[in-house]
Parts: sequence; C-alpha cells; structure tokens
Amino acid sequence: MSLVFLLALIHAVTSKHQSVGDPFVDPRSPCSKHGMFEDDVCRCDNCYVGATCETKSETCVVDASSGSPFFTDDYWISEVRNGNKDSTVTIAPYYHIGYGAFVGAGNCGGFAPVSGGCRNDLETEIRALHDAVGNFKHNGYTLVMGVGSTELIAASIYSLLDSSQNATVFSEEPYYNGHSGVAEFFGRNWAQSAEEAEANARTYGRNSTLEFVTSPSNPTGAMRTKQVASGTAVFDSAYFWPHFTPITADRKLSDHDVALFTLSKITGHASSRIGWAFVKDADMAARLSGYVGASGGLVRESQLRATTILASERRRGYPVLTFASERMASRWSALESVLGSSACYSLQPRGGRATDMWSGKTYAPSPAYAWIRCVSGDDCYQTMLSAGVRGRAGPKFGANKDHVRLELLMGEPDFQSMLGLLRKLQSKC
Repeated sequence: MSLVFLLALIHAVTSKHQSVGDPFVDPRSPCSKHGMFEDDVCRCDNCYVGATCETKSETCVVDASSGSPFFTDDYWISEVRNGNKDSTVTIAPYYHIGYGAFVGAGNCGGFAPVSGGCRNDLETEIRALHDAVGNFKHNGYTLVMGVGSTELIAASIYSLLDSSQNATVFSEEPYYNGHSGVAEFFGRNWAQSAEEAEANARTYGRNSTLEFVTSPSNPTGAMRTKQVASGTAVFDSAYFWPHFTPITADRKLSDHDVALFTLSKITGHASSRIGWAFVKDADMAARLSGYVGASGGLVRESQLRATTILASERRRGYPVLTFASERMASRWSALESVLGSSACYSLQPRGGRATDMWSGKTYAPSPAYAWIRCVSGDDCYQTMLSAGVRGRAGPKFGANKDHVRLELLMGEPDFQSMLGLLRKLQSKC
C-alpha cells in the first residue's frame, strides 16, 4: 500500500466531510464494524464500547425502549456501496439563507406557515407515495406539514380542542404515551374510557373531545377504529405501511377528520423531522398550519432531503419498502422462534394473513413493537431489564406492570444482541 493511498484513506475517515456522511466511505469501517461513524465519532452498537467500538461490553444492556428506526440503515449503506448517489443530498451554503417562503416555495394546500413554506415537489412526492401504496385516499384533503408527526400531535391537541376546562383527550388502551404526555403538558383532561369521552362530547360539543385512533396500534400493532362518535378523531397512522401490516382495500383510510404520517417510519430518516397530516376540513387545516407557523415553521434542508429520497425511491418502485418488509418479517419469525411457545412470556397476536395491495404478497402483520406479558404477573419491565433488555413499562401505555413494550426497529446488530439475551432469558423459564 503506497503512502499516498494510506494518507488518503486516513483523510477519508477523519475529515469533516465524513461527519455529514461521505458516500464513498463505509460508515461502519472506522468503528470496527460495531457502530456507525457520524459527526466525527463512532456511535457504537449497544453491546460495544470504546472510541472505535472495539470492545464487547461484559454488562451489555440493549436499549429497546424507544422507536428510533435504525432498521433501514443497512439498506441505505448498501445503496452507497452499490454506487447509487440518487438519494444523496449536497447543500450549497447559499441555499435558502433567508426565512424561506420564497424561491420555489409552496404552501401545502393554501395554508403557508409564518416562517418557511412547504415545497410543492415534496407534497407531490408524498401524495404519489400514498397513491402507490394505497393506504390513504387523499383526494379533497389538505396536506399540512409539521416538524415530525410529534409536532402535529401537539398541534391537534392545542388547536382542535376548545380552551375550556372540559377539553378532553382519549385513546383506547393500551395507548401511545406520546398522546397522553402531550395532553398532560397542555393541561387537557384524559378520559379513562370511550364512554367517558363520548359523554363529554355530547355534553360540551364536538370541539371539547379529541380521540387519537392509533392504527396500527402502538404498542400492539392491532388495527383500531374510532370509538367516540361525537368527538373529533385524529388517526395516527405512523405504522400504516406494508412493512408493518398488509394494506388491504377494507383497511384503506378515507373519510377521516385528520390522518397523521411520518417519514421516519417509512425510510428511517427520523432526524429529518418530517411529518404530515391529511386534513378534511379547511378550518381544521388552517388551525393546524397556524400552530406549525407559530412554532417556527418548516426546515428547508429537511424538506430537500425528504423530497430527494422519496423521488429517488419512486423512480425505482420504492425498494426501501421491500427491504423493510423483508426485515420486519424476518425479525418476527426470529422473535417467535424464541418466545412464541414460551410458558413464561406471551407475545401479542399478530393478526391474520392478508394480501397487500402494493406488493401483491400475502403475509401476516409484522408490528414495530413486541408487546410482551409476563405470565407470572411480575413486573415485566424489571424482568427484562434484569436480563439485559431495557423496554418501556406497561403502565406508560395505561396497561398493567405485567406488560412491557420492546421495540423491533433498532439496527440489526442490536436486534441480534437483544434476541440472544431473550433466548438466554427463555432458557431459564
């Protein structure tokens, strides 16, 4: 190996250009293949430590408590290795240095945020994606962009409910704690049952009661329907994609007040913070968009990245969805081989097989999370933690402590580490 080549290799690994993602360098190579090189440091897999992730931890704890979607990282690395630069974004230093609702700016249906508009081509790509997959009939709906679907959850609770002391939020148990937490932050009441929420809506009017219909459910993956007939419903559809559940004609979302989606659970690009809402009523759309504008508007660089990635995927038939579907199906097969017949730990039922409209394949759902019950009735969070797996406790979702949620969206090395720890735990059953 020549000195010139060696110096060039060292520069490629250590230069500032690598910190933003050098498409010519394998991001795992500088980290002993046990981590990802990002922002000038190695982000080690859960069971490895050291500056270059060179040492396996003897006290490994796999963090399965969040929903950070690293499950697609191998796909994007392979895209670079295969020489596909179509999804790579290069941003010139003069790109939209002002607040941005100008050159080429759209406004997503007529409701421009105060600061920073929505790219028209991003809206086009989002609608094309839904048309291809068939999971939402969006004709006649206004598209409202947000800084992740989390902002749109907050926008819904803040702007779609009246400001009285009777303002109430409801979601069927086990519910996503991201809804209950925001409701608490804004001082809204949390209904303990659909009957309580329905009574509140009938007494104080539709704008007094907001229901989040998380379908597929987080944490169980089950398909949900509206429970409160007299209130406003927001369908949180973050996981309504072919890699989590087959999309069928009878499940296709339509005729809903609001439906929320997020880029993170499609391509994995959570840090770009791209979420969107399809809104049926123009006044509701204006209120949601007003909240986003008052919160600072949208980020132009994130929109450029999302547009570039979705356009590249569309031109090639959305191969990331094929990859994600195969990966999630594989993970559930592996998980069920360990805990499927356990006498100590019970997995949620996945649901029946169905034919997906996008792929034409017939398969069972592969939820983003494992919802596990400790049959003994013990604190399941503590049981898993003692085995080296940190989940999210059942009471966070309105369930009992005998339940725990484990994410299945982590990178492949972390999933394999978790699987090994669960296998060891099951061996003691």
